[in-house]
Amino acid sequence: MDYERRFFRSLLASVFLYLILVAGAFTPLSKQEAEERMRTLQEITGNINSPLQIFANNLLISLLMLVPFVGPPSAAYVIYNTGLFFSALSITTNVPPIVTVLAPLISIYGALEFIAYGFFFHHGLRFSYTVLKRRLKEELRPALFMVVIGTIVLLSAAFLEYLLIESLANFLPSSFR
Repeated sequence: MDYERRFFRSLLASVFLYLILVAGAFTPLSKQEAEERMRTLQEITGNINSPLQIFANNLLISLLMLVPFVGPPSAAYVIYNTGLFFSALSITTNVPPIVTVLAPLISIYGALEFIAYGFFFHHGLRFSYTVLKRRLKEELRPALFMVVIGTIVLLSAAFLEYLLIESLANFLPSSFR
């Protein structure tokens, strides 16, 4: 399979994953559950003081996507749960979920993350398929190239996300930090 086709299918996987995120963002939560999720989010994000921490977290999720058979469904679960945090943010701030879920895309880092996630997710599906066909070895080299590209995109997204967090930190209400 040529790289252009892999890239296109990875982009389709990105769209699929973003739709899963949107589904999570539009999932109704009780006010109590939303507040609990926001507290959890604050605990998780409160110690982020480097773009490399963001990158490491995103890369770990991405590498999970590559595990044949288990990775893609696990990734879909993680992405859906991320969407639930967007739902919680929407509920606790009275901002429509469409705004919370589009904000990362508009700020570019989210689009880059999902492009990279699509690379990893698509190749996790391909690994599953090639394991069944007993052709994993011939898949490794082209997949490695696409994974390296995805990793570079993830690193770029992490730096952009960190810069955005740092630049907005003084302007956001404490419920966002």
